[in-house]
Amino acid sequence: MAKVTADTVELDFSKLSMHDKKRDVINHGPLKEIFYLVQCPYTWPEQMSHEKLEEMTSDKCNLVVGDPKEWNQFCLHIYYAYGHAKLGNMDRAFDFSKMCEDLIRKSSEDDFFKEIYKAMTHCLYSLLAHMYFIKCDPEKADQMISKVTPVQDLDPACQAALKAIYATVSHEFGLRPKEDYLKTFKEAIDLDPDEKGYRRGAWYYSVGKLIGQLRRRDYRTKPPSAEELEYLTRATKINPFPVFLATLAEAKRELARYGFNTATSHTLNMEAKKLFIEAYKKDSVNASTLRRCGKGLMSLPRECQDIPLAKECLEKAIKLDPGNSPSLYSLGNLEERYNGNIKKAIEYYQLAVENGNAVAAISEIRLRFKQNRQYYPIDYCDKLITEYPEVPSLHVAKMEYYLFVKNDILSAAKEFEKAHVLSPGSDSLKKHWKVFLPKQAEGGKFSVDAYMVMRNAIRRAKPTLSAEDKLYLDGMVKICATHA
Repeated sequence: MAKVTADTVELDFSKLSMHDKKRDVINHGPLKEIFYLVQCPYTWPEQMSHEKLEEMTSDKCNLVVGDPKEWNQFCLHIYYAYGHAKLGNMDRAFDFSKMCEDLIRKSSEDDFFKEIYKAMTHCLYSLLAHMYFIKCDPEKADQMISKVTPVQDLDPACQAALKAIYATVSHEFGLRPKEDYLKTFKEAIDLDPDEKGYRRGAWYYSVGKLIGQLRRRDYRTKPPSAEELEYLTRATKINPFPVFLATLAEAKRELARYGFNTATSHTLNMEAKKLFIEAYKKDSVNASTLRRCGKGLMSLPRECQDIPLAKECLEKAIKLDPGNSPSLYSLGNLEERYNGNIKKAIEYYQLAVENGNAVAAISEIRLRFKQNRQYYPIDYCDKLITEYPEVPSLHVAKMEYYLFVKNDILSAAKEFEKAHVLSPGSDSLKKHWKVFLPKQAEGGKFSVDAYMVMRNAIRRAKPTLSAEDKLYLDGMVKICATHA
């Protein structure tokens, strides 16, 4: 038998794509058996680069969180097994596939998995067939493929589960645009409405969360839609996992801000508060849930807030995960805005930066400047830009400093241009949190549109500039006019 590699296997298996609409069998496939269409990471159309696979399979990334836990573990371990196999780490690949087998065996009597058992074994054994073939063990590969139930023989619940596995992995690792796997999750729900709640709201939660993520992606953020709330509400009714409750609470809190009368807004905010507290009581040992509850409780209107409980949630989150930069940033925000403890806030912001949250530096710099008007932030910004070259907010902060502290329009324009090139029209520029601007300057109390700020500054400064500088700044004005 000729030596095979992962590349030749992918070529041989290329006709087995899950997106192939044909029902025909593949005769005399690479294992010299009749193949039906199979669905597993090897036959999914989207593949990760070598570098991304290395990052994904590093030990620090092999963490599985969320609800329901076993479902997430199965989906992610399937992809970890594939990733290690692609990189040639076959021992690790088989370790993860063994974890999947163990999960299937332990969960075979669980209502969640009982109806979709054949879908899970379909995905796992299809993956193992590829892995054994790469390992030059066609006999074992034949044994695996013989255990695979063809897609066309699966019932709707199992076909839905195959779509949901694919969508869950795509969502977790960003294999496709969010719109694509939102559509796949909805297709899974159409195939398996799950009226009895066996899937514990997992499909509904994923759809509701994705709708919210897509909504927030636009800087002109819209209120949560009835569809988003309906999916999240159904997920919590089927099974009120803490993460489901916290996500629904966040959506209700956001909805309360949009054009309702005072009574309606207050009702929504109180419902959100109740959900955050319920989520906290159900799970006070999960750092992610604690962070979301803490941030949510302190972000409610003053009459609905619970700052002591918010602080308790965030401090517990830090104890459980000391390097969690979002929790550190939220604690800094809480100390600054609600406790007035600027020194402590700076400490938390600095810790957040040290743990990878470069955006927290914006708040740190703002407070250091507030404490000392002679504070010079450029060297610190340049150091962070070297470490985090993809963060446009750092350039916008420098733009602000040059404009409003040093009155240097050209240096400001150059920093603005760098930020625009990094992320044109993004929230980092459209909703930039003020660093050196007074609260009431340029319209917004806390955030401003950097395009508008730059355009206005150039218009005020142009009469004093040389012809060459004016020409350069004219180009900046055109960029600003496109996005402001």
